[in-house]
Amino acid sequence: MARLIRHDLSESDTRPGSTLRPIARYELERDGETVAGVTLGRAEVFERQPLEHTLARWSFPAGDLVTGAAVLTAGADAAPTGVPVYLDINGAVYDDADDRCAIARESGFELAIEKHRLAWTDSGQPLIESDELAFRTLVEVGRDRLVEVMAGAATSTLDRVDSLSLTRQDPRRWADSFIAHDARSADQDSWLLAESTGGKPIGVVGISADGSNATLCYVCVAPAYRGRRLGEQLVHAGYRAARRRGLGTVYAYVDAANRPMLAALERSGARVESWHKRLFVRPPHGS
Repeated sequence: MARLIRHDLSESDTRPGSTLRPIARYELERDGETVAGVTLGRAEVFERQPLEHTLARWSFPAGDLVTGAAVLTAGADAAPTGVPVYLDINGAVYDDADDRCAIARESGFELAIEKHRLAWTDSGQPLIESDELAFRTLVEVGRDRLVEVMAGAATSTLDRVDSLSLTRQDPRRWADSFIAHDARSADQDSWLLAESTGGKPIGVVGISADGSNATLCYVCVAPAYRGRRLGEQLVHAGYRAARRRGLGTVYAYVDAANRPMLAALERSGARVESWHKRLFVRPPHGS
């Protein structure tokens, strides 16, 4: 016999290093043994974003989609009336990620955002040397200069994660927090400001590293300069910065709807490996 049990939680139950502020955990028991569970809490759906109601720590027996759906629905139904509930599924974390996506859809969740993972591997291939752009590092120009350019470009971003965040906070504050989070001290020589030969700011590219691999964290071109394939030149500048640091592979995580950025990366030699993250949302109920 199965029964669903709710365990009320509080902020004191927050795990070290976690952004999830738990509210309740729902567990399904069979014959006295816990076989599935999910936690409802408030958490950063994506980094640098305000807290939202979200479901996390979702577990269920492999292949048992019915049980997975039962705990997922229980957790979602416990959210306050009139608020959306988010579910973030990372394709690199779960072997059964496709099953989880199917359960989410069957349980009333809608796919809101999908991010692809692309990889570029340094095999010594030639990189574009731009005669239109000059590059200076974050160390050389200072953080405020990059914040200014990023904030100006962000208002027309095609990245839906950033766009969602920018509906809730000032662009300069958003850009400043982005740099603070991703441009660590070891990375500041591979965060670059692109300028025209006349000194006008064109864009920003940022490479951060963890171990021997790197992430292309950010690329933007100022709105007035778009449509000239300058994004590809910024990407190559990022690759050169990664090469100088001895970083063999550069990963990028790009919104599937951001076709210009995907095209620029593919022209640069990066290849889509898989979908990386899918953010699902169940619309507000009972409102």
